[in-house]
Amino acid sequence: MQGFGKPVVLLLDGSTSLPSDFARNFAIFFNRGGYLRKFHALLGKIKQLRDHYSNVLGDIALEAGDYEKAGRYFQEAYLIGEKPEDMKKIDQLIETLRTTSNIHPGFEQRLHQNLLAFKKGIRGGRQ
Repeated sequence: MQGFGKPVVLLLDGSTSLPSDFARNFAIFFNRGGYLRKFHALLGKIKQLRDHYSNVLGDIALEAGDYEKAGRYFQEAYLIGEKPEDMKKIDQLIETLRTTSNIHPGFEQRLHQNLLAFKKGIRGGRQ
């Protein structure tokens, strides 16, 4: 489950009932004994998700020439982990868009603008 491009973690009282998809992936039911262990395990899952987006799905999409999906995966990875290598992959994708001639100009321009807007939004939030 995500909100504003970042994973959402639900911390709930043990008596709360949720749909199984929420409970299985991004929910921690509070109990004194296992709370911290579950919380650390969930943070580990989120880190793995970032690695999977950046180092598997994004790279596969880029290799397949699906630049839109590659951009989306690299953006998601950056939003989760804020690692410089993810921003570097976005920069490399922008360069690929500039130098690849078999992309429709309208598509290239739209995707290029979206990636630049993402970078501008990240920089604006850090100042």
